[in-house]
Amino acid sequence: MLRAVQIGLWALAAAAVGVLAYLQWERSPSPERSVAEDVVALMNGDVVVGGAFRLIDQSGRPFTEADLVGRPTALFFGFITCPDICPTTLATLATLKAQLGPQGDDIQVVFVTVDPERDTPEQLSLYLSSFSLPVIGLTGAETDLAAMREAYFAHARRVPLESGGYTMDHTSLLYLLDRQGRFVEVRPYGEDPQATLAALRALLT
Repeated sequence: MLRAVQIGLWALAAAAVGVLAYLQWERSPSPERSVAEDVVALMNGDVVVGGAFRLIDQSGRPFTEADLVGRPTALFFGFITCPDICPTTLATLATLKAQLGPQGDDIQVVFVTVDPERDTPEQLSLYLSSFSLPVIGLTGAETDLAAMREAYFAHARRVPLESGGYTMDHTSLLYLLDRQGRFVEVRPYGEDPQATLAALRALLT
């Protein structure tokens, strides 16, 4: 049933914006906003994205919106036990940054957890060190993370498993920010890597 809802909302969003975008869905905290509406608004550039936040990185150091200024940023929301979307996104970014050559080093990658209960700074550090690119991992109090997701029109929901554990449904979009930390666009998960590469290259100009 959950998968059927996911597919239906995905189809609505893709048809509205004319692209294929895969997301793991949940209802927005605001009853007046749906996930599909937020995806369409993000892809059309119809909303103001971003704002002040205060989290900590995998070294325990404070990280705020001021740390997004100075370098282009590729930012996304996820969790370290994510089975496919998150590791695939990180691996793809590593490959694309390498294709950009020395210029690619100028793009910072930021991974914001949607699962602070399990994604401690120590666990984030261990997980992110397994990828062949520098990644800033962010966590913090759930209230602070939820406020950041709201500012970025991102979504996350805890889903119980039959085994007694849980997983997380979450937005899988890649957010691109310019050197001033301003939102530029989102790229859908699973798109042609060359399209993502072109978008990253545009950030460097």
